[in-house]
Formats: sequence, C-alpha cells, structure tokens
Amino acid sequence: MEKLREQERDLLDQRSQPIRQYLMDNVVPHLTEGLIDLCKTIPDDPTDYLANFLLKKADEIDEKILKEREEAHAAKLEAKKNKY
Repeated sequence: MEKLREQERDLLDQRSQPIRQYLMDNVVPHLTEGLIDLCKTIPDDPTDYLANFLLKKADEIDEKILKEREEAHAAKLEAKKNKY
C-alpha cells in the first residue's frame, strides 16, 4: 500500500512540474515584489493594495510585450524593404 502511495505521489509530482515551473517563472517573482512593497507601505487595505500592484505590473508587462512585438514587426518590414 505504501509503495502505491509513493508511486501516486511521484506521478502527481511529475505531472505538476510544468505548472510549478510556470508559477515560478511568471507569478512568484511579481507576487514577491508586491508583497515586499506591501510590507514597506503597510496600507489600510492590504488585499486591495496587492491587487492594484499586480494589475499595474500586468499592464507594464503587456506594454513591454506590445513594444517588443512592434519592434519585431518593424524589423521584419525593414528587412523586406532592404531585400527589394
């Protein structure tokens, strides 16, 4: 019975690895930054403060991605222009 539990635990760990990696790469750094800022600020409503922090961070990330896409598109257009 114990061996079966260990196999199930190993299988669950194996299947959850991509999710945990995603969280470590994309969520935890921003959440940690927000929590540090929260502790420094000590607002009256910490939940609302953290939510606003994360929304602001999401907007910054979206702007960065959009800018990178625009730059990549402009580079492709320039490459086509120089090709002809």
